[in-house]
Amino acid sequence: MRILCSRGRGLGTVGMAIAIWLLAAAAGAAGTEEEGGLPRAFAAPNVRLGLQYDFLRVDETKTYAASTGATIQVPRHEAHSGRAAIVGSLPIWGPIGARVSARGSYGHRQRSLDGLGPGNNDVSSYGAGLELVLRDPRIGAITGGGSYDRLSRSGPTDANAYGGNAGFAIYFPDLGLGPIDWNVRFDFVHRDVSGTAGQVDIDADHYRVAGSAGWYASDDVQILLGGRWDRAEEEFSSEDNREGFFQVRWRLPVPVVPTELTFGASAGVSVYKEQLFRDDHRAIYGANAGLVFRWGSGETLLDSIRRYD
Repeated sequence: MRILCSRGRGLGTVGMAIAIWLLAAAAGAAGTEEEGGLPRAFAAPNVRLGLQYDFLRVDETKTYAASTGATIQVPRHEAHSGRAAIVGSLPIWGPIGARVSARGSYGHRQRSLDGLGPGNNDVSSYGAGLELVLRDPRIGAITGGGSYDRLSRSGPTDANAYGGNAGFAIYFPDLGLGPIDWNVRFDFVHRDVSGTAGQVDIDADHYRVAGSAGWYASDDVQILLGGRWDRAEEEFSSEDNREGFFQVRWRLPVPVVPTELTFGASAGVSVYKEQLFRDDHRAIYGANAGLVFRWGSGETLLDSIRRYD
């Protein structure tokens, strides 16, 4: 049964990817620069496929309750995951466009779905998202949208995750040191857990705010520096993560399919909170690496990000 379900999910993800490609092709008859005298959100319909590996390490959790003398101690742990996403960028009219995405992931992750068992679990997920984009490639962009993901692990516990996001970007021109993209994004996800016994409500809410400055060392190399705040709230506990990060995006000189190499790292502090127990501050580290393959995109990384993505 689990094999059949996995195959069905895989076929669903492939079907979503094909639908994105067909939508992009259907919109191909539209103009590529301006419509009604207004700049276009996307210069042309395009599709990109991203593959990424993520690593996360969280130091030991050790805290106690002064009122009862009880203690909590969880050893340090590491999480690994791989994910893939296909994204179609579709012009609608003038400065208005849409991004449609389908994604999937599998990994040995830190947080269990039910919030009751510390340690890692093998978790798989698949989902889709839709964003509306208001953009002038010379100035910046405003985005907003929603998403759905299904998370599964071995055992009876699964979860549905419903999300919303909003963000904006400002495109600084080259004033002598290179162009810079300033980005701010807010995400909210509510996770609805299924397959649990009893009357305990163990759903979760997840908030994230991230900001970055992306400097173009050349038209094909971008270096991002930024910070993010994450908060995950469950019925019995919560975590606040504050991290700084850097990311490098490099468009490789590949003649057949435009290919982008990405890699980066992050470090910060994670604060574990549980009722009656003292807050515990732990170090948190992360790293990632990936590839992005593009079809119908710009001639350079700068052009692809500001006019096609």
